[in-house]
Amino acid sequence: MIIIRQAKLKDINIILNFEKELLDYAGDILNEFNLDALVDIRLKDDFENILFNYIRKRIFSKNDAIFIAEFDGVVIGHMIISIKKNFPIFKMEYYGRINTVFIKKEFRDKNISSKLKDEAIKWFKQKGINRVSLNVDPNNKRAINAYNKWGLSLSLFEMRMNI
Repeated sequence: MIIIRQAKLKDINIILNFEKELLDYAGDILNEFNLDALVDIRLKDDFENILFNYIRKRIFSKNDAIFIAEFDGVVIGHMIISIKKNFPIFKMEYYGRINTVFIKKEFRDKNISSKLKDEAIKWFKQKGINRVSLNVDPNNKRAINAYNKWGLSLSLFEMRMNI
């Protein structure tokens, strides 16, 4: 049985390892499709320490949350979410942000990410948030298909150039 719960401090190393695996996966996608984008994801030498502190802050923050998916007591995935302040000229002052989603490979395609999303949506609604966004690499068709099933739709393109 899948259980979704908020992360605790004891989960930090598992989340850290999942985030590192997610970074590797993102790098693989970029290597396959778009070498120019690699400049954006070059990691600092002390990225693990930075990532550890980032996760720790999210666990204790009132404007962030990490949801954990467990199967038979084993952590199999997570979702990190945040409340972000919007550009000050807009009526909607805050919006929800899905920062990362990770499910262990052997548990993918079992609607676990959707269960994490459902808990995140409940959390956002409790906080008075009524819009959620995320970024996804346009070459990550698997993720795009999942996000479309969730009801997310394309809003803006981010365009970049190296200078």
